[in-house]
Amino acid sequence: MRIAIMGSGAVGGYFGARLAAGGSEVTFLARGAHLAAMRERGLTVESPLGDIRLAQVKAGDNPQAIGPVDLVIVAVKLWDTEQAARQIEPRSSRWSAPAPRSSRSRTACRRTRSSAAFSASRR
Repeated sequence: MRIAIMGSGAVGGYFGARLAAGGSEVTFLARGAHLAAMRERGLTVESPLGDIRLAQVKAGDNPQAIGPVDLVIVAVKLWDTEQAARQIEPRSSRWSAPAPRSSRSRTACRRTRSSAAFSASRR
């Protein structure tokens, strides 16, 4: 299964590493110093459920460069949700739907706007 992880911090990094360790083809979408560190040192997850060390990972900053995927996991910060939805939309199928999560009070408003941005071309 080909999977894109949009936002490769704590949440995206954890689930992406677990999926990659399980045999899925995972591409991490990141930016800046985080992207550089993943390219240089791979990804390490320390967890009570078992540590994971991926010496090399597929990582980039351009969603259009990764080609089609079977699954997109969006794990960005609340304020990046709308932009992430617009960027990742071409990688997803007409059956995909965003599921942004946050404990912030503005989540419902952002979720509505990001869902609209994500699905505008499906109408």
